[in-house]
Amino acid sequence: MGKIFIGLGSNLGDRGKNLIAAINLLSQSMKIEAVSSIYETEPWGEPNQQNFYNAVVNANCGISPFELLKNLKDMEKKLGRKKDKRKGTRIIDLDILLFGKEIIATDKLTIPHKQLLLRDFFLEPILEINSDLLNPTDNIPLSEYLERMPVQLRTIVSKIESKDWEQAIDKVLSKK
Repeated sequence: MGKIFIGLGSNLGDRGKNLIAAINLLSQSMKIEAVSSIYETEPWGEPNQQNFYNAVVNANCGISPFELLKNLKDMEKKLGRKKDKRKGTRIIDLDILLFGKEIIATDKLTIPHKQLLLRDFFLEPILEINSDLLNPTDNIPLSEYLERMPVQLRTIVSKIESKDWEQAIDKVLSKK
């Protein structure tokens, strides 16, 4: 079983419901250990679009990182994601951020996620779940990367309070 962190993002339609649908689908194929709060963030790379809702799920799964990537892409399609341009609007985005201590660099998959250390909307929710987590490539605490992140790269606008999100998290965590 590999301990993984998956980033969730949405900026089309009902962003909160899209994230809830994603964690419910994820919980059908893996054991979810923790889920972060939702963070509203400015779009990264393409500024002329609606803000994103982002969150991170910590889970265990018994498959390889490449199988997980395929499963996440299938889940995105099931949740309504269409092929779109990079950094464009999306109903759902599911990214493998960390997969245990694995380090992978291929054309299809990079772990840790190649933008992990540059995106506060990945680091902040990961650290909310596990404040002591280390970057597997250099064993430096992820908190140090967040502390050193320049203001120009920061995109978090706010933390979203949502009873629906809290209930969805309670539901998937009760499956433990």
